[in-house]
Amino acid sequence: MFVSFGMRRCRRRTQTPRNMLVLFMFAMMLLSPIATSASVADEVDAQRELMAQATEVPAEEPVAEPTEAPLPTEVPAPTEAPLPTEEPEGELLGSFEIDYWECADGYDIANPDLENLFMDCEGVDDVLFELLASDGVPSSQLTGEFGDSHVSFTEVPTGMTSVTQIDVVGPISVFCNGIVQHGGPETGVMSVPVANDSIQWNLLDDEIVFCSWLTTPPAGPADLIVNKYACPEGYDVHAQDADPMTDCTEAIDGVTFIVTDDDLATFDIQTDTGDSQPGAVYFGGLPAGDYTIEETLPDDVESAFLWDCTIEDEEPNDPEDLPLNEGESWDFQMTGKDVECHWFNVQMTAAGTEAATEEPTGTEPVGEQLGAFEIEYRECAAGYDMAAADADTILMECAQVNDVEFQILQSGGGTETQLTGEFGDSHVSFTEQPTGMTTVTQTTPFAETYVTCSGIVQNGGPETGEISM
Repeated sequence: MFVSFGMRRCRRRTQTPRNMLVLFMFAMMLLSPIATSASVADEVDAQRELMAQATEVPAEEPVAEPTEAPLPTEVPAPTEAPLPTEEPEGELLGSFEIDYWECADGYDIANPDLENLFMDCEGVDDVLFELLASDGVPSSQLTGEFGDSHVSFTEVPTGMTSVTQIDVVGPISVFCNGIVQHGGPETGVMSVPVANDSIQWNLLDDEIVFCSWLTTPPAGPADLIVNKYACPEGYDVHAQDADPMTDCTEAIDGVTFIVTDDDLATFDIQTDTGDSQPGAVYFGGLPAGDYTIEETLPDDVESAFLWDCTIEDEEPNDPEDLPLNEGESWDFQMTGKDVECHWFNVQMTAAGTEAATEEPTGTEPVGEQLGAFEIEYRECAAGYDMAAADADTILMECAQVNDVEFQILQSGGGTETQLTGEFGDSHVSFTEQPTGMTTVTQTTPFAETYVTCSGIVQNGGPETGEISM
């Protein structure tokens, strides 16, 4: 079937300007809310930005200061290496090694033989030394702690250091040699000034200071004993096999010895062998100094010689040096140590002996016979009435005292001294004294003295009874 449609031509109507205005206004109405909202947001954002900018402190931009052109640098002058003495005190370490010597009274410690001190001086332990370091820290040490008669101060800060002997016993001389280790300088042995018993030393780094510390303590009194023996006729002390200590053993009594010194104010001391000890003479309490002892040779003696002398705490004599002396006199020195000697007499030949034994003629000399003094010494309290008390009461109530010196002047001019306590507490005993006028003296009286005596002749002889002297 065929259908036919008819077509209608349509024609579009032309819009008028009014319609366009309406459309424009409608569009404006649609767009206005959007534009309004956008402008408000922008304003808020702008306001916020303004507020934020108002609260911020604007940062100042750094202004570059003009810089001066650098001056030309000076080349530093070369510095000299500091001398060892310019090192800061206490920064580094050194040490002191000190040998201590006590020399005999009279030894010249200012000019010693340092290589042979052991011959004239002796080392002593338990002597206190103190070191004051540059940092002000003290240390102390006794001789003997690190070697006989030696102190060793190690790891001592460098700088000015003092070393002091405590409890000094006499004048001091010190000789030191400072040696810096590992090839450093050396002072050489030099005398170091001593002030207030101390030395000062500017200690260097790695320096060892070796010192000899010398002193001479004053010598006190000491005793001399001489043992007297007789040798056979013609005895030759220089013979190859001679030994008088075994060849001559007969002790002799009655031989007179006298000891003198150069002081005219002191008494010469005389005594005989056997007076205080069998076959010997004893001279007690001799002050340090130079003396001469002389024997009065008996008539039957041809010659005399001093074989040897032993000094307290010292080595015996070298046999090569014996005999020490030949003849009847000998010069010697007391140094505060006891001395004991062996003195020998060689008898005369028979003819000489016969001549010597002839009976003497004429009046017997005063002093041929002997007596003795036994003295008890007491010290009484102040105000004690010694004159009113008898001797027995004084002995009971007053104090015994030792080391008080007495001297006896014999009738023949000889003298002898003794200290109380040598032969009994507070007692002196002068035996075998020549008869005749005799004087007994207390050599150092310090107060009023009161003496009572009683003389008794032995074997039934007379008695004086107690008398006040």
